[in-house]
Amino acid sequence: EGKHTNLCPFIAGGMSWNMGSYNPKTGLLYKVGNEWCMDLEIKKTTPVLEPMAQLNIGADFNITHPQGDKAHGHVSARDPITGKLKWEVKFPEPPLASLLSTGGNVLFVPDARGWLRAYDARDGKELWSHNNGQGHNGGIITYKAKGKQYVAVMTGWGGLAGDDYAA
Repeated sequence: EGKHTNLCPFIAGGMSWNMGSYNPKTGLLYKVGNEWCMDLEIKKTTPVLEPMAQLNIGADFNITHPQGDKAHGHVSARDPITGKLKWEVKFPEPPLASLLSTGGNVLFVPDARGWLRAYDARDGKELWSHNNGQGHNGGIITYKAKGKQYVAVMTGWGGLAGDDYAA
């Protein structure tokens, strides 16, 4: 108790947090990566179970930079069989939303600063961008109505991330 431990990645870091996207045309898996760490102060905690179970890791924690680097995020395109990196785009902070790849080889990436970007799914070249005015923290979909293709993305902060990014 009272002991500090630095842990990388952060509880919401690494490559397993948000939904990735697979494109059968390119044969690539697209995934968000979050490169940030956490300083844990180990302490005895009491689990909160009502009205529902809440986060309890037996420690208080603060987000920290990885050693020798700054916290950042990236989107990578990899061969899902070999894991070989095809391309990668870095962001100043971890993108916290899910990705969407389309049959037209476009990859949509919503980011924490409110930008929705479209990349060529084959090489990572940016094709288009638009700022929605608020950060993204949720899902993204595409749908067709009356012969026209649309992309819909959720904006705004909520949940665990809202506390840190709203300020």
